[in-house]
Amino acid sequence: MGLIQTFKSCSKNSCSKVTITDTTGTYHVNSNPNGWGSPNIEAGDAGFLVTIDITNNGNTISTDVTSQVPLTVSGDFTYDDIEVNLVDGWTTITYTISTDATSSVVTRKIFTYCTIKCCISQKMKELLTFDECKDSKLLMKYFHMWNMFKTLQSEANGCDADSASSTLTRLQSLCGIDADCGCS
Repeated sequence: MGLIQTFKSCSKNSCSKVTITDTTGTYHVNSNPNGWGSPNIEAGDAGFLVTIDITNNGNTISTDVTSQVPLTVSGDFTYDDIEVNLVDGWTTITYTISTDATSSVVTRKIFTYCTIKCCISQKMKELLTFDECKDSKLLMKYFHMWNMFKTLQSEANGCDADSASSTLTRLQSLCGIDADCGCS
């Protein structure tokens, strides 16, 4: 059948790094026929090469992580954090493993929202100083933004690309993201 890699990913440090964990596991004829190891791809195979491409906001960062693959895979393993500068929105991660004889490519999309999360968090902190009578309109606006943020998270987790992107655009407008919000 051949190697079919699986992985999980996570943005970290205010979307300046991405962690990729290979969850493919070791080859087993019955329980994991698509895992690492003979008869599938192994780190010692001729021409062995592993790259991770991260595409965000029209920019692609390609990282050669070949040297980080264990010679014998015995379970999950994590690649060193990949330095990126993710802009809020959809990011495509392409995980490619190849040898002289074959290759396997898996692509996954993740939704990042570090800047908008920072903005919303700052707005929520401001609530501590508000007077519920004098600041009622602003309170309602901030509560609305919070609800939209929670909706954004649900849409992104549910892989509703169009809705998540639309909600993000609305939140960016409400937060004035084009201006410096102090979230960099």
